[in-house]
Amino acid sequence: MRVPSKVVYGIIALTDICLYSDNDTVTVVNISKRQNIPAKYLEQILPLLRREDIIRSVKGSRGGYVLTRPPEEIVLSDVIDAIDKNVLCDVQFPENTNTAFENVLSASLWDKMTAQLRKVSDGITMRDITEKYTASDGSSELMYYI
Repeated sequence: MRVPSKVVYGIIALTDICLYSDNDTVTVVNISKRQNIPAKYLEQILPLLRREDIIRSVKGSRGGYVLTRPPEEIVLSDVIDAIDKNVLCDVQFPENTNTAFENVLSASLWDKMTAQLRKVSDGITMRDITEKYTASDGSSELMYYI
């Protein structure tokens, strides 16, 4: 399955915000540095998440982004749909496709696959992703060595 890089980077950026926004806002510059995502690309993705009320922006010298609700209330399908509604949608057939084949393929395969993808992504929260990330030693804790 090919998922657009915009969706992948959006999930990574949102995970970063979940990890680092406990007591403060998270800036595009910091996400960019930590996750090696170009800041200009993030500036295209984060407004999509803001438009769907997943994150909100804070203006000012301590500005950046914060979550609008707890990570356990944000499901992956909401994030994916906010960035690219085509990922979890029904298959679109080319105009010249035989309608009988479209119906058979949709009923036998594509509708079932789409339903399963939606079901899986509805069952995964941003809390699940951040917990797996920190458990895999991608800890958000800063280490200071003396």
